Amino acid sequence: MFVLIVCSGQDCMTDKEHNHLECFPLNENFRHEVVNTSKCDLFRKVSLSTNSIYYLSTKEGLCSHMLQYNIIWNWAVAVNRSVVAFDFESPQHFGNISISVCDVFTLPKSFQCMSPLSHNRFIAKLDCVFVGKARDPGIVKSHDFLQSAPVCKDVNILNVQCFAGTMYAFNRSSPIYPSVTQDLFQNYTFREHYNTLFTHIIKRLELTEENTIVFHWRRGDQLRTRCHSGRDKGVNCKPVKHLIEIVNSTCSKYGVSNFTKYVATNEQNSTVIGKH
Repeated sequence: MFVLIVCSGQDCMTDKEHNHLECFPLNENFRHEVVNTSKCDLFRKVSLSTNSIYYLSTKEGLCSHMLQYNIIWNWAVAVNRSVVAFDFESPQHFGNISISVCDVFTLPKSFQCMSPLSHNRFIAKLDCVFVGKARDPGIVKSHDFLQSAPVCKDVNILNVQCFAGTMYAFNRSSPIYPSVTQDLFQNYTFREHYNTLFTHIIKRLELTEENTIVFHWRRGDQLRTRCHSGRDKGVNCKPVKHLIEIVNSTCSKYGVSNFTKYVATNEQNSTVIGKH
């Protein structure tokens, strides 16, 4: 018995559709067989799209976007789809400048970026949903037409057109979502412009590229926000001696103990930094 499951682009998945999708091993190239669970009937086929997945991101920084892009890209390539991400703004980090991760890194053809000159007109024609528990106010502010978009606890990665929201919680094992096993950024190949900037910075700091290792210690704003709320319990929230321990152990692990250690940080307390 073959049944074609069709999900509306503007609606969230129903419980029945969710259960049916759980019957198919997404990481097994959609074999026409049923996983042996109580939720599965004689369903053998799920509707599948080969069109790109369009993603509207948050106003977080570049590293946060890289992590979230990697999750979505892994989902897409596992089901033979590609990803189109739209340039984003992160006022807290970059001011009122549109950022495109494709301008920074050389990425595979299965991940593309769309400039702000065309993306608003384009997205308005798509069926977009928010994934998670609520609409992200920052995304709605940037794209007013999304204020009425439905909020879905899950998205059907097989045929969703467009979705928005924060993706960290979805980096988990699930029959609905393919595993995150590949790295979108691979060897972190920078575009020529950023390679040139890096060369200039190295010269200004009087460092040698071959014997330098860089650490990022996000400290200043973390103490006031995520550390205080308990969202971050890592080295960003601990005294500087913990950072030094991690730096030394990392250098020892990778055999770079004799390298110059450069720490990029937003810690502005000169007393904390100066003592170490």
